Amino acid sequence: MATGDVTDPEPLPADHKLFTLANVIVTCHTAANLDESDIDCQTHAAREVANVLSGKGPTIEIQDPWLLEEAQDERFGGV
Repeated sequence: MATGDVTDPEPLPADHKLFTLANVIVTCHTAANLDESDIDCQTHAAREVANVLSGKGPTIEIQDPWLLEEAQDERFGGV
């Protein structure tokens, strides 16, 4: 069994060969698990949501290919 959370590129394309291997688990990369990091991430996310809901755009351009693909998928309901 092999596991990994850091890939190049990150994230891996959905059709990457690693996802087809039964003995491999690929998880998303978490750079820090500190309480301070969690608070900073949650605060930033809340500000971004507030910006979008108030009619402003996000302050950071979405460049993640997975998010862009999912945002275009009619079935995407978010988490």
